[in-house]
Parts: sequence; C-alpha cells; structure tokens
Amino acid sequence: MNLLAGKEWMIKNKHILGVSAKVTYMGGLRYTPALYEESIAARMYKPDDSQSFTSQFPSSTGVDLSITYRVNKKRYTGMWYFMIKNALLQPDYGDHFYDFISKDVIIDEMKMPFPSLGYKIEF
Repeated sequence: MNLLAGKEWMIKNKHILGVSAKVTYMGGLRYTPALYEESIAARMYKPDDSQSFTSQFPSSTGVDLSITYRVNKKRYTGMWYFMIKNALLQPDYGDHFYDFISKDVIIDEMKMPFPSLGYKIEF
C-alpha cells in the first residue's frame, strides 16, 4: 500500500520548490528456513526444502523523501533534486549465510538510507 503527498511553491517568477514524501507498507517476504545442524556441519546454508517458503520476514513501513528545485527557462527546464530512500532505516533482509566468526547461520540484515543528489534537464 502506498501513500504519496507533496507540495510545490512558486519562488520568483520561474522557479519552483517542491517537497514530497512517499510512505509504503509492505508485507514481509517469504523464505525457506535453514536446516540448522546440517548448515553448521557443512559451514554453509542448507535450506529445509520440506518447509519451502513457510517462514516470513516481518512487515515494514518505508518512507522516501525528496526535495526539488525547478528552474523553467525558455527552451528547457532544469531541476535539482535530493532524495532519501528508506529514511526510517527499515531493515532489508537478505539471504541466509554461514558466519565463520560466530560459527552460526544468520540472515543478512541491512539498515541503511539511500541518498541521491542530481540534476536533470527536460526539453
């Protein structure tokens, strides 16, 4: 489920400042649990194929934010933008793997925002 909201303001005659946000609610992805003892012995992830896709990661809410500054010229429009994906630092789950340091099978979990800054020209 997505919810999108934004607002634009006119600055001077041909400049537009915009702010927007997108909120996304996502159900958790399904995955196959590990055969724990066999994975530890083999030092790699061994899936339990008898329980394929029976486990599920938790649901999450993602927030993306953006700020734009648009300059309208006679023949083109230039736009600066700054966006942040995953502003709430929701975890992104990856595959199972064997961790040689802890000697355990763990699920890769990453929490990081993804900022981007750019400029584009529209004719």
